[in-house]
Amino acid sequence: SADLDSDNDGITDVTEDGNAALDPNNEGVVDGTDTDGDGIINNPAIDNNTTYGGTAVGATDTDGDGIPNQDDLDADNDGIHDLIESGNAAADTADANNDGTISATESAPGTNGIPNAAQIGGVNGAGVTPPTNTDGADAPNYLDLDSDNDACSDSNEYYNNSATAAGQQFGQVGGAIAPSNANGTVNLPAATYTGAYANAINNAVSTACSDHDNDGIVDSIDLDDDNDGISDIAEGTADTDGDGTPDSQDLDSDNDGISDVAENGGVDPDNDGIAGTGTPVVNTDGQVLVAGVPVVTTPQDTDGDGLVDSADLDSDNDGITDVTEDGNAALDPNSDGV
Repeated sequence: SADLDSDNDGITDVTEDGNAALDPNNEGVVDGTDTDGDGIINNPAIDNNTTYGGTAVGATDTDGDGIPNQDDLDADNDGIHDLIESGNAAADTADANNDGTISATESAPGTNGIPNAAQIGGVNGAGVTPPTNTDGADAPNYLDLDSDNDACSDSNEYYNNSATAAGQQFGQVGGAIAPSNANGTVNLPAATYTGAYANAINNAVSTACSDHDNDGIVDSIDLDDDNDGISDIAEGTADTDGDGTPDSQDLDSDNDGISDVAENGGVDPDNDGIAGTGTPVVNTDGQVLVAGVPVVTTPQDTDGDGLVDSADLDSDNDGITDVTEDGNAALDPNSDGV
């Protein structure tokens, strides 16, 4: 093909195909010479011999939607156009209708197939700037589902939607591949390709991913969402008292007026329902630290009835509710234990 940017997104085909290293000056062609006259540059990655014929560079399809990256306007299926994620501001400005590709009416095409607006200084043949890699790790942004490494996906941050706490709206993390249009964009009503991209590349902003206990560790990677010292796995996803808050985020799971940390023998000197004293200090896993050591409280089942005490309204099975035994019978006038 004679077009160095097949989808006009301002990222060269050689880069989108995963071979940016073969084009260090970013003009869109593999650098080197063709000594054997086979039309393939003598570069060890594609032609490592001096006789006619070489190894063709295969097409890369990062998101597995059947559309190779060089033809895919959203190569990672995160609902954000590659053109925006490339970091090429001039190309983004040229894409006036925000469809992820620069048409001939938006910019004159270069003789190399790359829109002039996307080339350095707007000059035909000048090449393009390398795609941005905000976190400096893994892949550049247009292939990275979490460009700022803040544990909140680009998709969630761009759309300000925490519908999938694990981090990705359109199925690229732990789920099926989202259906795609012929140009590689996500074919779902929620994928409007309109949002706040600045949030996706600012690791100080993770508003789209919930942080129930406000400890700075988003719930998707927080092992203790309510900082009570009892792991989320131990507390589970049930909502024992039916108040709309799952036990893993509820400081009093059975609503008996006794905190979960107290009912399970945890450490809470100031009786605020949170492990430790005062504003908790947590590690990167969201676990409360006391004297530098993570607090991990094992749930108790005093009466052995299969219900942990924090979900049991009569923890010792003596026929007297916990709220009454705790001296708060006046708070439960109908004696139902809550």
